[in-house]
Amino acid sequence: DNLCVAGHVVVNCRRANSIILGKNVNLVSRFRSNLVGLTNKMVMDTVFGGRIVIGNNSGLSGVILSSKNQIVIGENVKIGGNVRLFDHDFHSTNFRARRNGVLNAAELQDRPIYIGNDVFIGTNAIILKGTKIGDRSIVGAGAVVAGLDVPPDSLIFGNPARVIRQLQ
Repeated sequence: DNLCVAGHVVVNCRRANSIILGKNVNLVSRFRSNLVGLTNKMVMDTVFGGRIVIGNNSGLSGVILSSKNQIVIGENVKIGGNVRLFDHDFHSTNFRARRNGVLNAAELQDRPIYIGNDVFIGTNAIILKGTKIGDRSIVGAGAVVAGLDVPPDSLIFGNPARVIRQLQ
């Protein structure tokens, strides 16, 4: 209900996969619609049973979501320009497997990503597999969050990201 889209959104949802959008979701995919300077279109991509869920009243700008497992975004979440969320590896860590497409695909690791309610993720952040971000937390611009379990009301920054302090 009440989906708002600015620009062209790329959706790749293959069989046995799903993308679920809540009410009042805002997807921005137009360069001039966000002052941070979007470098890409909004993309939602699911592979091998992947699932993307975006909660009510959430907004995303030029975000790329790629799911082989599950990406769950809570309600009232704001995700800034050019953020990437990947719940899986794109290539095996085994160099021999990377030489063979079938072996490479078989060895890919994946773990779900959970983003709590009222979270803000700053521009150009990267959220990787196995990450859980607690309610009302803020992820700083450019942070690389790899498999952290972030408590609610946290401020996290850096590469690799770490909790800087608890918010009031």
